[in-house]
Amino acid sequence: MKFAYPIKLIVPNKVEYLPIIEKTVSSMAHALGFGKMDIAKIELGLEEAIVNILNTAFLPGEDTNYEIVLQPQTTGIKIILKEKGIPFDPNQVEEYKPENIKETLSEKGLGIFLMQQFVDEVSFINLGKEGKETHLFKHFNNRSVEKMMSSEEIDKAKEAIKEEPLPRNSVEFKVRGILEKEAIEISKCAYSSYGYTYINEDIYFPDRIWKQNQTGELISVVSVTNEGHIMGHNALEIEERDPMFPQLGMAFVMPRYQGQGCMKKMIEKLLELGIEEGFTGIYARGITAHPYSQKGLVKYGMKETALLLSSGPGREYKGIIEGKTQRESVVLLSLYLRKIEHPTLYVPDHHKLMIEKIYENFDIKVKFGKAPTVKTPDNQLPVTTVTTEHINQVAHIVVKEYGVNFKEEIKHTLRSLCIDRFETIYLHLKMDNPQILLHFDKLEKMGFFFAGIMSASDGKDELLLQYLNNYRIDYEKVTTATEMGQSIKDYIMHLDPNQKE
Repeated sequence: MKFAYPIKLIVPNKVEYLPIIEKTVSSMAHALGFGKMDIAKIELGLEEAIVNILNTAFLPGEDTNYEIVLQPQTTGIKIILKEKGIPFDPNQVEEYKPENIKETLSEKGLGIFLMQQFVDEVSFINLGKEGKETHLFKHFNNRSVEKMMSSEEIDKAKEAIKEEPLPRNSVEFKVRGILEKEAIEISKCAYSSYGYTYINEDIYFPDRIWKQNQTGELISVVSVTNEGHIMGHNALEIEERDPMFPQLGMAFVMPRYQGQGCMKKMIEKLLELGIEEGFTGIYARGITAHPYSQKGLVKYGMKETALLLSSGPGREYKGIIEGKTQRESVVLLSLYLRKIEHPTLYVPDHHKLMIEKIYENFDIKVKFGKAPTVKTPDNQLPVTTVTTEHINQVAHIVVKEYGVNFKEEIKHTLRSLCIDRFETIYLHLKMDNPQILLHFDKLEKMGFFFAGIMSASDGKDELLLQYLNNYRIDYEKVTTATEMGQSIKDYIMHLDPNQKE
């Protein structure tokens, strides 16, 4: 059954209503096609989120309501919990003590860790005066490619990872969009190329690949031999963050077909499609365990904007990096497909030269503004979004509006994420907001340090900071492909507080 519209529930803030909520959610999940096991997980994740809200958002004895919105999605269901309960009070936050981590985890009941055992994505949004939201997302239980393959196919895929490449330019092929029947072959191709270590797990679920291509959330192309064998895949990932500046990703070529020119042709095709779609630009992530992916992207005019340290688990690369590796770091690169105007940007004085250098590499001249003379209004509350990548042990804090108690809120969020064992936390700060200059020093004193910038289709680019949770990077293993990439790396290494004794 398909639902055209979301369902909204207005619920009293009483635990007695929990069974009614769960019955409604389970009925909708069943109608959408979820199985019993997944429905049970949705109920458990939702119960944890509701109990967390009831315990923390309202005063004892307070009689009020909160909202639950059930939104059918292309690949699953999103559940949004909205409440206007108690604003964040930094005085109620207990000091974090590492020796009490077990007790802290069990008493928090939270959250991020426990909810993610039952649902696929969790995010928290602080809307300031408009309250707070908790977002839960559960994918349909499409079978992953590993579960769809026989044991013989799995063994064959594992052997394919070790295959030697065919002679260069010895295979004739064409590049085109994907067919529905090829989705499973694309997942098998990813498995044969990376095992189960690829950063975006959607690629291992054929149903998700096809559905996302149908809805325009993904624009995939494949390299196909004249005999119809899938050689490789690449895609534009249209992100909710900025739909007009998609990511070039999900890129891989079967080991035996490497050296045939597949990746080159697929990137060229996607750049053509990007221009046809009217995208402002495209960005990509070049791995730093070796320079080859960066070099390939630079050939098409992509230029470095940031270095994100410890962005995912380390993995082996046949013939290049084998054995134990550190967590993977990536270089962000951008390519503008059309010219845009940048507004006045506000950046700290001590980072201006580096940021100016990044823009000059694009032949972009930006104007920097001065710090505001008026302090943050006392009635303005912070507006932030926290999203987590459980598989990568990474979290993102996106600051939309500053406000009173901003420092305490970020400090509290950072502490919670560290306790939940997220290895890396990235902080996203829009540079068109002058209030960034009122708070930047406080953020660096917390341990956040420079990562670079994230390009945006409206020119309101983000200044990226990063925080490593007791993790030390070996910069000798972070490889860059250009002089600009090396400059960003050297700059970040000098600022990394984990490098200092």
